[in-house]
Amino acid sequence: MFGVGVPTVAKAVAHFLSTFTSLSPRVLGKECESFPDLIFLVNFNDMEFACIDHWLTIYAENYYQCVDGPKTKKQVISLKKISNSDNAHVLNKRADHFLKGGAFAITYKQLVLDLLTKRLSPNVISGFVINNAHRIKPHQSESFLCKLLKAENPSAFIKVFTQNVQGLVRQGQPRLVEMASSL
Repeated sequence: MFGVGVPTVAKAVAHFLSTFTSLSPRVLGKECESFPDLIFLVNFNDMEFACIDHWLTIYAENYYQCVDGPKTKKQVISLKKISNSDNAHVLNKRADHFLKGGAFAITYKQLVLDLLTKRLSPNVISGFVINNAHRIKPHQSESFLCKLLKAENPSAFIKVFTQNVQGLVRQGQPRLVEMASSL
């Protein structure tokens, strides 16, 4: 459907999302409240998003779980793409979508805006899935985003993907350590 050059990252991300299970409940305010999983996908282009959506559909159709009885279809996390708009109506609608949970492909700018304006609390975020790990450097946008999240929600996960593993090694020095420490 997507041709020979389909990123394997999209399939790996879809597999991760289809099998994702929360590791711990998130505490909202003083009481412990059940909150649906909220995962943000950052640095994914339209083609990668379409591939992830395609693979999630396949996994949803074929993934079953057995829990003390017959096989039942497992509910796979929903995937949504957030439009790039600063319209007040769209901003409020975006916050409503987040409350329902799911996985959202979103731009760095939108996510930072929502976090800094407190429209979105880091405490309700399950984690980030970030593409192009080979491009992540200290003091850049993704690093700042992860620090915002981890400052208030240390239990949130950060999962990074790359198609350019060679990009994590620069002039013989492992860049993986530099990249990981910046997150």
